[in-house]
Amino acid sequence: MTTLFLTGCGPGRDRQEFENRRQQLCSAEEIACDARITAAAEKETVTFQVHLTCRDGEMAAVVTDPETIRDVSFRKTGTDETLEYDGLILAFSPAVDAAAPCAGGFTLLEALREGWLSSLGRAGENVAAELITPAGDTVSVWFTEEYEPVYAEIRRGESTELTLNVEHWEIKE
Repeated sequence: MTTLFLTGCGPGRDRQEFENRRQQLCSAEEIACDARITAAAEKETVTFQVHLTCRDGEMAAVVTDPETIRDVSFRKTGTDETLEYDGLILAFSPAVDAAAPCAGGFTLLEALREGWLSSLGRAGENVAAELITPAGDTVSVWFTEEYEPVYAEIRRGESTELTLNVEHWEIKE
């Protein structure tokens, strides 16, 4: 999907509303959503569903589908990252590739909270933003009128590496 921004930095009202929502994300006690993540590799495309939570400085993505990898979780606290299943740590890394499929939800949250707003505009009925993460990834996000993300693309260079279809977005303050 190609992003079409009709206005470079968006009307002032949209920019202000975006910044208000960003502040809400930064101060939220908990953020939760479900996301269908699709990773396109050279030879295959993989899709899976995760439940993503962010609470008390820890982010967690727990696989809910497909059944073969259900309940595998990826957790991140600061720079510590672990891949777990049934309480058993399968992998530990201080730095997992930010575009790795298991980290897609984290990259989206990082972009929404800390990313540089490259452009903001309208794409049909949705508000669309392009953000650059501190790691240099480009994240294009489509929002509802209430600024709840519904779709995102994570790119490195010109290629889209991950797409996320976001549902059940919830913020607890």
